[in-house]
Amino acid sequence: MKNNLICSPIGKLCKENSSNIIFGKIKNNHILKKKYNLKEINKTFSKKERLKELKFLKVFYEKKIKSLVYFLNDYHGTSYDRRFWEIIVGPFLNKLIYISRERWLTVKKNIKNTKINECSTVYFDKKNMVPINYEDFYYLFSKDELNCFLYFKAYKTLFSAQKIKIRYKKIKIVRSYLKIKNQKSILIKIYEKIFSLKKKNQKYLFFDHYIKKNFYFLLSLRLFNLPFRYFEFDYSIDQIKKKRVLSNLKFDNKPKSQFDIYFDQIFFYLLPMSYLENFKKINDYSINLKLNPKIIFTSLAHTSNDTFKIWSANQISKGSKLVTSDHGLILEKCLNFYNTKIYDFYIRWMKSDEKNYIQLPPNILLKKLKKQKNNSNKILVILTTRYFYKRNFYHKNGNDIDEYEFIKKQIYMLFKNNIHNFYFRIHPSSEMKNELEDLIELDFGKDKIDNETIFENTFKKYKLFIDTNFETTFLQTLYHDVPTLLLINYDFIDLNNDIKKLIKEMKKNNMIINNFHKSKKFIHNIIKDPQIWWNSKKTLQIKKKYLELCGIKTNDNFSLWFNFFRKI
Repeated sequence: MKNNLICSPIGKLCKENSSNIIFGKIKNNHILKKKYNLKEINKTFSKKERLKELKFLKVFYEKKIKSLVYFLNDYHGTSYDRRFWEIIVGPFLNKLIYISRERWLTVKKNIKNTKINECSTVYFDKKNMVPINYEDFYYLFSKDELNCFLYFKAYKTLFSAQKIKIRYKKIKIVRSYLKIKNQKSILIKIYEKIFSLKKKNQKYLFFDHYIKKNFYFLLSLRLFNLPFRYFEFDYSIDQIKKKRVLSNLKFDNKPKSQFDIYFDQIFFYLLPMSYLENFKKINDYSINLKLNPKIIFTSLAHTSNDTFKIWSANQISKGSKLVTSDHGLILEKCLNFYNTKIYDFYIRWMKSDEKNYIQLPPNILLKKLKKQKNNSNKILVILTTRYFYKRNFYHKNGNDIDEYEFIKKQIYMLFKNNIHNFYFRIHPSSEMKNELEDLIELDFGKDKIDNETIFENTFKKYKLFIDTNFETTFLQTLYHDVPTLLLINYDFIDLNNDIKKLIKEMKKNNMIINNFHKSKKFIHNIIKDPQIWWNSKKTLQIKKKYLELCGIKTNDNFSLWFNFFRKI
């Protein structure tokens, strides 16, 4: 049977009487699997390989950001410095480098010894597939069609000597998301009208910050600042009149490696319009906003909102300070290659010695907490998410179904007669939510999925949490002092020594286990009353150390935030 390389599970690319090769696994498409012969190949990357790649990517980013600053100034007829452009395009470049390298290596690792007879791929339609802005780019690279294009370009560059038949199919990507514009109420309009002059000249601007509403109001007032929503940054341009001529867009003519050639090709396909064709219009709009804060703070917009980034880059060039923060706990050291270069301060939940990094309590947990009392026998399994198309080299191998099947096996192994006590909470970002829901109902029965909108509302419903993620959700359970067992089935790749020592202690105390079978006696001991183990002397010591390293918890977290901003 001939091998037809299709890269991603797209029905229009499949051929009957051929083995249709994809990278990874089929997701949510049983019909496709029944109709065609599909061959899933996906040799994954070891910890050693991923660490090696991080070193390479850091050097590669530096090379490309320098070329990109020169290119953008030349294209737009400007003379902005590196920091100006890096605030705007750094997050995009950083993400594209990770994605392109992962797709490149996946093709190289999996196709090397596989005979390909023909290839069916997506025709890149510039009108349909060039991203409008960063948010659109972030959405598109989770789509089968765009990843098929990335894999195919890598294959064509790596194995150009192979003479095979290539079939192109024009497939339109249908945007399934809607950009929701915040509507101003009459009261907000009146409020903004009355305080319009104050809004333009405040010292602080807080936007997309993850601080709960009441604490945002209190923080603003104590800083002698008025709180606003800043609808101004909803501005975007969704259409383009000028057609992108790819042959006119180049970095430089220096000798290049195969990966360089591949990256430069896809770069100009995927460079958002907001940095090229639409930049001048957005920049003119941003300059005319007449907002003049000395301190700008965000937890999200510094990566995702292009209007905000272009505006803040202009403000920084006039002397303002840009302060950003985590919006979730990441234990890995390898965050982004640009953090220490473009932000005046980066607020981390985790302790760090990096330049300009400040540790403060998590901004999503500034509210006063109450210890939850619980007499239930229910156990909640908190499922994490593993991206079908990886977005970083520290993302775990496998997918959400792999993770669930591993957990199900552990539960069946020890608790087959008590599975009625187990409930599941699916990660809100899961790409396999529907399939997981079906599997959970099949394996554990109906009404076994926790759909509480607010995660904190689950704490009073269960006596024990089994968390499959060592980061944000575990920190939240610790803050609320809910007994939580970590079932971890992956390797971290780049941790500091303090975190490594902490993990070792947690494993020794059975707070982290690799599987239930090896810890059978311990699990049965704590399952009746988890509070005894949770409040033991050793566990209390470890919880305290975790909070010191990964999410400071004090009697007055709010004051730490207030004092930080007051002293800038």
